[in-house]
Amino acid sequence: MNTQIRKAANLDIENLIILARKTISAGYRDFIGDQGVNDFLGSGAVEQYVKENINHCRVISLKGKVVGYAVCKGNLIDLMMIDNDFHRQGIGTKLLNYCEKVFLQNHAELTLESFEGNHRANNFYKKNGWTEVKSYYDETSGVNKMVFRKKDFQKKSKIHIGLIKAIIVLPGTVLVFIPAIILIVAGSENFSNQLLKPDRALFWLALLPACLGLGLAIWTVRLFMKFGNGTPAPWEPPQKLVVRGPYRHVRNPMISGVLFMLMAEALLFQSWPIAIWMAVFFVINTVYFPLVEEKDLVKRFGDDYQTYKNHVPRWIPRLRPWIPDQDES
Repeated sequence: MNTQIRKAANLDIENLIILARKTISAGYRDFIGDQGVNDFLGSGAVEQYVKENINHCRVISLKGKVVGYAVCKGNLIDLMMIDNDFHRQGIGTKLLNYCEKVFLQNHAELTLESFEGNHRANNFYKKNGWTEVKSYYDETSGVNKMVFRKKDFQKKSKIHIGLIKAIIVLPGTVLVFIPAIILIVAGSENFSNQLLKPDRALFWLALLPACLGLGLAIWTVRLFMKFGNGTPAPWEPPQKLVVRGPYRHVRNPMISGVLFMLMAEALLFQSWPIAIWMAVFFVINTVYFPLVEEKDLVKRFGDDYQTYKNHVPRWIPRLRPWIPDQDES
């Protein structure tokens, strides 16, 4: 079958509107009802949706005629429609497989939604390896919807391997290897370099920054993996800008966590050299971030990161969390 899949262009808008209206009219009445379909088609919502999302569309054509399209936003397949006259010809499978292949390159998991009563579509998704994760009542349509997900387990395993490498190379160097060398080299009568015992009040005081730092490190790494689809390592960075949790208060909570853990090490070993290393590490990052990393983030995420940078401090946390698109006034 001579099919072709490509990005949609503005010239496709009229054909996509016709296809969508035809598909909705013919296939949605069983689970939305005649009145619901007629009201929706008469509201102008189809035309508005196609025009607003044309840049997110992938169309599939057969012998030059557009016979289906999908709207893909990040890791969400927001809509998928195939002309009723071309059902059961493998066209939907080709389009779905294409979207999975393209968008799983940047995401470890994809999501799509379908009407609960659309049994043909739901069986189609399940047949192609999608898993139903939940259903909910959609107030706009007045019917229940189902949420499906599909994971790229191979990509997940690669992320986990990348995370292990990142932990060994990055915090492992800063928190283990360099402090160990410092303790060996600086060992003398001038510095105790002995681990405090629990009977000392300073031991318990040191646990506060240790727990805070470890908590921040675990929290930020999980956010990178779950929402950013990447690791802290520069060779396998997040694919999406993460503005959640501590990142709504400060731009570098992961480095803050490392600094807290270095503070704990300096207290536990009563080591001024480790405290000096903590200060040096902070200065290195203070120079590195504006000169290198932030410029790279602007290139990768564009205006989204620039807006984030304008609202969230680099080091000193803001009290109120910044939420994108929320007016602070």
